[in-house]
Amino acid sequence: MGRIPADIRYVDLGMDSAEASAGIGTGSSTWRRSRRPEAMFAPAIVAGGIALLPILIPPGPGNVAPVDMVLLGAIGVVALWAGTTGARLRFPYVVHVTLFAIAGLGASLLGPLPIAGLVAVAQDVFLFLWCLAVANVLRTPRAMRLVLGVWSVSATVWATALVLSVLTAATAGIDQSSSSRASFSFGEQNGAALYLAISLMVILAARIPVNRAARFLTVTIIATAIVLTGSLAGLAGLLAGVVVTILFSLLSRRGLAAALLVLFMFLVLAATIAGLAETRGWIERAHESPNQVIRDSIGRLQQSSSERATLASEITGLYRTDTLFGVGPTATEYTLRSNQSPYPKEAHNDFVAALIERGLLGELAIIALVGAIIVYVAGVWRVERSAPDVGFRTVLPAPLFLVGATIVIAVGSLTHEVLHDRTIWTLLGLVAAVALWAGTRDPKGTEGTWAYS
Repeated sequence: MGRIPADIRYVDLGMDSAEASAGIGTGSSTWRRSRRPEAMFAPAIVAGGIALLPILIPPGPGNVAPVDMVLLGAIGVVALWAGTTGARLRFPYVVHVTLFAIAGLGASLLGPLPIAGLVAVAQDVFLFLWCLAVANVLRTPRAMRLVLGVWSVSATVWATALVLSVLTAATAGIDQSSSSRASFSFGEQNGAALYLAISLMVILAARIPVNRAARFLTVTIIATAIVLTGSLAGLAGLLAGVVVTILFSLLSRRGLAAALLVLFMFLVLAATIAGLAETRGWIERAHESPNQVIRDSIGRLQQSSSERATLASEITGLYRTDTLFGVGPTATEYTLRSNQSPYPKEAHNDFVAALIERGLLGELAIIALVGAIIVYVAGVWRVERSAPDVGFRTVLPAPLFLVGATIVIAVGSLTHEVLHDRTIWTLLGLVAAVALWAGTRDPKGTEGTWAYS
């Protein structure tokens, strides 16, 4: 047809090759794509950062980890890509994170640990920028396929390495108390379990590997690795995430009545197990078990619950006596020690930590953040309801597992402070990308050049 005028060329991220060959436009006009290698450079860099998320030791000043250099580079590459292509950007969670950072900044300047508080706020900003990079790069099925594939394969490799490290007793992360809880390169068992549980849900959402036998083996390896961490929050979060995924799947396919019926059955089963554990002393027996894995996981339940209750009582008193602006990020343990509390620890709960350390504004910000996550989860639900051979459904055959992954975050946030975790913000970026870019026709981005002819 001759040369294509430059002023009618543009990049379209929402269109796939089937749409291009079908012809979209007026009359006999069609859209054709020129695949450029550089178009996938930014997604590849982001995928590389995700693959290296578990490299958290040795920690540097301000808890900077080796992987942070890669994440920072990825943020820079995405910013350069956006600036040179003029890509339309989205800013999920921006209002909520801004309020959270402002609350932290004010509390830091007024609190007893201003430098540590400012470092924590800087970490918040860094993680948010990483989340934005993920959310804006994963705007096409092609980019999503690459990143999901790298995440799934790398998580399997890391889980295998953790299991092998325990079996060989060579490089396993061991507590000073000589427990068997493994952390490998994560440096901390609960963080390892959180990464593995979220990665498992991503693998199930993407159905990678495609072969069912290989996928079953992958799931088994990662589940084993989670057990070896001994993290009750990780195990509980994974179980809750799978249950919620099942319920939403039933709601989508069978209707509300079927979902409510199965929910009732789950509640009865949970109550029955809890009752039997209480009457037959299962927790006490697990605490005294000769099996170290059982003793360091389920056997810790009673002790962990008691410690959390003591900490909650101390922190409640702290809120009643301290300023409404908060004591400052990371200052909870310092303040409890100053007050000579019998159990001086960090809050171990994101909502409590936000209230104590960042005041009422911080608490409102985290509640608003939860609301934003729910909105984007609703976007994932819409993708679930779409045709299985269109858009993101081609690379996310079971997107409801991403909903289950957010439940893993919710459970973890009730027993630990997880909002500083890199995997959390990677998942939030992925969820936002699915919700924001599904079905869009963005004129500029990473998929390649679509020319009118």
